[in-house]
Amino acid sequence: MTERLGADVLRELFLFEKLDDGQLAWLAERGEVRGYPAGTTVYAAGKPATRLFVLLEGTLALSVRAGGAEVETVRTDYRGAYAGAFFAYLDMPPQSYTSTLRTVTGCRFWELPAADFGQALREWFPMATHLLTGFAIQGQAAQEMVSTRERLVALGSVTAGLT
Repeated sequence: MTERLGADVLRELFLFEKLDDGQLAWLAERGEVRGYPAGTTVYAAGKPATRLFVLLEGTLALSVRAGGAEVETVRTDYRGAYAGAFFAYLDMPPQSYTSTLRTVTGCRFWELPAADFGQALREWFPMATHLLTGFAIQGQAAQEMVSTRERLVALGSVTAGLT
């Protein structure tokens, strides 16, 4: 049996506290609660970003790969902390998770499918969505330029070493 949260419980989470009753009811219909034991990889970087996760209880850790190592960037037990498919508002091909989410302790999350999350943001907050889309595209372009520069610098170092 699927556990759902009512609109009143969703309103208690800071992410949803300003939504109206209709919006909360819409989310309540689509989201569900799932539990994961300690040590579970809930999602992995690079995999398709299919869900938004909102922490209800437990401790989670987010990590990214950097320099060939796994680097923990966030560890929290803050009720309402969110992770996952938060780029779902982009009206573009499906996104991938940018980090890996693991449970440090047993965790319960309220989960919402990415397509539903993206639809809600685009319909309820069109101006914010346009601003965030521009920011995301600029950020991706900047990251690609930095990555290209790093590769060229590394290639230059190898070439210099050979000469």
